Amino acid sequence: MQPVRILLVEDDPAHQNLLKQALVTNRPFVDVCVVSTGDEFRKAIQRQRFDCALVDYKLPDINGDELLRAVENDLHGCPALVISSSETQQVAVSSIRSGSLDFIPKTEALEGDMLWQRIQVAIRKTGKKRAEQRKIERRQGQLARLAETDQLTGLYNRRYLDRQLQDGTYQRDRRRKMSCIMLDIDHFKEINDIYGHAVGDTLLKDIAETVRTSLSGGDAALRWGGDEFLILHSSTGLCEAWVWSRGLKNHIEHRSFRAGRKDIDVTVSVGIINFPTTKMGQEMIDLTDQAMYLAKRQGRNRICTWPMVAVEQAMVKIQRDGPDDPARRRIEFLASCDGIFGPTQKQQLWDHCKTVGAVVNKLGQVMDIPKKNLETFQLAGLFHDLGKSVIPEDLLAQQAPLTKQQWPVINSHSDFGADMALQLGTVREVAACIRDHHRPYSQAYATDSFVRLGARIICAADALTAMTEERPYRPARSHEEALAELTRGSGAQFDPQVVAAAHTIEPLRSVKVKAA
Repeated sequence: MQPVRILLVEDDPAHQNLLKQALVTNRPFVDVCVVSTGDEFRKAIQRQRFDCALVDYKLPDINGDELLRAVENDLHGCPALVISSSETQQVAVSSIRSGSLDFIPKTEALEGDMLWQRIQVAIRKTGKKRAEQRKIERRQGQLARLAETDQLTGLYNRRYLDRQLQDGTYQRDRRRKMSCIMLDIDHFKEINDIYGHAVGDTLLKDIAETVRTSLSGGDAALRWGGDEFLILHSSTGLCEAWVWSRGLKNHIEHRSFRAGRKDIDVTVSVGIINFPTTKMGQEMIDLTDQAMYLAKRQGRNRICTWPMVAVEQAMVKIQRDGPDDPARRRIEFLASCDGIFGPTQKQQLWDHCKTVGAVVNKLGQVMDIPKKNLETFQLAGLFHDLGKSVIPEDLLAQQAPLTKQQWPVINSHSDFGADMALQLGTVREVAACIRDHHRPYSQAYATDSFVRLGARIICAADALTAMTEERPYRPARSHEEALAELTRGSGAQFDPQVVAAAHTIEPLRSVKVKAA
């Protein structure tokens, strides 16, 4: 039989012994803990759990009814019975009203098994009440989960997030960062129109399951509405969230989704923002939504971050209110915008790019490139790292070597920069040089010879400049060491003609960089 622990509060030693014997005789499974005052009772009930409490009505420091009212929150469902030498109706009524399940005169309590039987009844009543309460709580929990769950996909819905925000769940941990990731299925309306809503619903469930299996501990995924999904992802920074989102996007892109007997290809557009958990709120979700719609506007099947939205807004302002041509004045104006770029982004967006532009000019002069062509190449050199303005600052400033997953993020800056350069008003040849400047010399080019030459000059100028600059992950090299590295890469990474020209120019520290 299960052990039964009873707490008895009785100040009379003789009654203590009689009541204890009435309970434990022939019942080895019963354990009685005896205290003498209300204060001792309160300490005992706070310290450990009991199956039942027996309280003498008349105690030296307090009456039993007053004691039960005082310890109501400490009983934690433990049934209490009041015993008393007095059998007056007033004492019995006061005991019951104080929370006692039963009132037992001591004369009855000491008769045979009467006390034990009354205790058993009280324990059974309490057990039944607890079971019913647990059943109610389980049912309420099920209803709450159903109310916060999207019926089609099984993911959370907006009501779940509303409760989390009202409870302040995310704001409690002030040390963490998190990311909001908004995912939207590209051309979902066309899928519904062509294949029917049943196929669309199946696709939504498949995407939801793909998202669910990608989540880590502490993450949450919601069906935000229609074909949009919101993911709350625990992340150390924007780069980590980008890498994680890129893995999810690629997984969806390379899956085949069934539409009857046919497979259909599906892509998604993704928006991301990273922030301290203390800032979690509707504003962060709205900014994530803006990032996702930027991905839609830029052609779908891509990832955009909130900093990209901020940069685009700045560029729109430049086009509307900023300096007129030439375009180089616009990039200088962009680099001067406060609150958009981190220190590493600023250094690479402007200081590094100005130096590369100057080195391109030096190399072009040595190679006798016509002045008009050289002006185009120099402008492309000035813009060549423009795309790094939308690469996460935490990735650019990272001191550890880049991981396999991080390299695609860094490498995407050439395409971003080419598109941004066009938006700032450059000619297409400049954008093409930016897009191609990281391609190795040994790789076949699909572009014309003019762009190919410009990209190769920028590639060498960028490498020569970068190697002689101090970076978070390494110290600066000397001009001679940088030239030796170019020589080692000649014919593979770098154009031999450009490398030969680099050996004739003066060290970078003496190159004068003119303001644009």
